[in-house]
Amino acid sequence: MMRQFYAVMMLGLLASQLAALAETKVVVAHDAAGAGFSFKSVPLPAKNDAATAARFTLVDGQRDRNGGELAVLQDGKVPTGEDQPAENFFFQAGTDGGRIVVDLGSVIAVKQINSYSWHAGSRGPQ
Repeated sequence: MMRQFYAVMMLGLLASQLAALAETKVVVAHDAAGAGFSFKSVPLPAKNDAATAARFTLVDGQRDRNGGELAVLQDGKVPTGEDQPAENFFFQAGTDGGRIVVDLGSVIAVKQINSYSWHAGSRGPQ
């Protein structure tokens, strides 16, 4: 009887995780007018979101020394021009990128994660 109970509990847990995955939605937007990060369906970064007080840690890969520190990912700002490397975080050129851990400090519901890039081509992927 206990085995059946655990099996049902595990199936319920799995079903809830699959339902959460089904809600994942990727939105790609382009600023065709060139107004500088002005999108209809993607909000601008905010200074008062969950990432503001989070702890960002680079766990894999290397920061490109031409770019900014990890703190630029949570300052609520976007660059005002196309070529402002110090206002952006990016991984060392010629590498496969890396990984960043974001510790929000507590368990919270995350509604969305936004990522921005000014560049097209090989410099644009997030």
